Parts: sequence; C-alpha cells; structure tokens
Amino acid sequence: MDAASTASARLRELLIAGGVVAARSGPVAPAHFDAVRASLMVARGDVTSDRFTFRNPSRSANPPGWARWSVAVAVGYPVGEGSGDGLRVAAYARTDTYSSLRDLLSGGVAILREEGIKAAYSIDSNGAFDKAFARRNRLGWVGRNTLVMIPGWGPAVVIGTILTGTPIEIAIGREAGRWPCGSCARCQMACPTGALTGGGEIVPKLCVAWVGQKESLSAGERRALGTRVYGCDECIVACPVGSRRRRPLPTLPPSQITEASPEEVIDRFGHWYIPRRDPRFVYRNALVALANRGRYDRNARQAVVRFLLDEDSRMRREALLAWLALRHHAEAAS
Repeated sequence: MDAASTASARLRELLIAGGVVAARSGPVAPAHFDAVRASLMVARGDVTSDRFTFRNPSRSANPPGWARWSVAVAVGYPVGEGSGDGLRVAAYARTDTYSSLRDLLSGGVAILREEGIKAAYSIDSNGAFDKAFARRNRLGWVGRNTLVMIPGWGPAVVIGTILTGTPIEIAIGREAGRWPCGSCARCQMACPTGALTGGGEIVPKLCVAWVGQKESLSAGERRALGTRVYGCDECIVACPVGSRRRRPLPTLPPSQITEASPEEVIDRFGHWYIPRRDPRFVYRNALVALANRGRYDRNARQAVVRFLLDEDSRMRREALLAWLALRHHAEAAS
C-alpha cells in the first residue's frame, strides 16, 4: 500500500472515530465565484467592520500553490427550539463545537504529515472558503440560509477543510444530490432581522449573531435579540432538511451569567466570540434578554440590582434600561 492509500485509510479511521457526519475529498481549484460574491458584499457595506471570513476574498479563494486536494469535513450538533424560561444560546455554542472540529482536523493533518504528505487545515477563518470545498466535493448543499446542509443532517453542522499536496480519497456519508431548497423560504421567514435576502445571501451586519457583539444597540436591535444571550439559530431550526433530528433544548439559567464574576464568565463561556474577551458584552446581552423576557422575578431583580451598583457607568446604564423595560411590561400587564 502506497503512502497516499495508507494516509487515506488512517484519516478515514480518525474521522469516523471522531464522529464526523460527513467527509468528502476532491481536487483543489480557485473559488472565483465565492471571491466575487464576497467582494460584492464588502463593496455594498453588508459585512461587519471585523469582516472575519470576508477580510481578504482573493486570498480565501486561492489555496496555496502546493495544495492539490481537499477533504471537506462536517461535524454535527444537536439543535432545536429552546425550552424553559431561561436565556437562549445558539445550539452550536452550547459546547465548544469548533474546538472539537479543530482538534479533529489537526489530528488529521498530523497523520498525513507522518505519511510524508504536505497538509494544512482551515476552519472558520479568512484563510479559505470552506463552503466552496464542501460544495465542490459534494459534501453538502449551500442553502438559502447560506449554510452548508448535509444530507440527513441539514444545516446543524460546523465545517472545516484539510488541504493536501497529494490526492486523498475520503467518502463518508451520502453524496449531496439535487439542491433541496426549491421554493422553500422558511429560513428567510424565520430570520428575526431580515438578514437573509432569499437569494442564498446574507447581510452579515444584520444577523442577530453579530448584533449581540456590537458596542451599542439601538432600540430595534435590543428587541431583535429577544431572549438570546449569544448567537442565533432560527434559520437552522426552521429548515426542514434534517428536521427529524431536532429536539427541545434547555435554555440557560440566567444566574449562570448574572451572578458570575467576570473571570467565571470568561472561564465558562470562553469558547464564544466575546469582543476583546470583555465579559461586559455577555452581561449586557443577559440584561437585554431578561428585559425582553418581561418578568421581574428573582433573576431579573438580582441582575438589575447588581449592575445598578456596578462601578462601570455602561453597566449601570444597561441595568437602568432593563429596569425601565421590565417596569413597562409590568404596567402593560396590569
């Protein structure tokens, strides 16, 4: 057995043991279509100031010269409607899903290098368009929700890519066939801010997942957050592809945030993208979520009192806004 065959077998064994829901390989080619679309989004001002995967579309579209082959990999996670009266967290962020995938891809790269094959990986970065590899390798479809949807799983996955200098044959899971979206627009209708255009594109700066990371929020953005404290997966929950796997998921007890110290917040939720690792973003979102929930119960009272006495003027302001909103809810209900 040659090095490529040995590497393929070892990599497949690792991926299956790691619980991937799908992985497929194919040749590398520049992702010109993705680069043009990303550049147009930047030019229109649709993306956020951080840009993330839109930072350098030309570089993302052109893999390193040595890369001849790619292995697109998907890891699934449980998703469903939030149950209970706590705070809502996007399903992918309930555990450190991205780190699990990163460890798996890193292990795969190590195996390939042991067999003398040049390799590197990409995940959720501006280094490569992972969606392009997933689409070209027929790992899954890119739906109207702009997410990669895996046959039998739908969009409840995170994806990454291994680039190799030698062809590696990997086929785990069903090959994506006919595009499943058709005339369905459930994801677009479910989006709380209208961030999905309906044409398979998103206006990132409107997405609730980004809104919750902004320095300051407008009244409309506060309403759009609802009871979410981090992320949004309304378009995923609404998607009929893979819907049989959806289950109610418990919401987060508010006290896990509002009664935690700054160090505890970062330790407990450090796998979230928290701007500048500043826990005040998490506290702020929790206060907004409690205000939108509309009940001045023990959790809300303790949060308001704690942050009304905070040394930071911004947190005092957030607590006051939450208290005023809760008072308004109480008066409207009486």
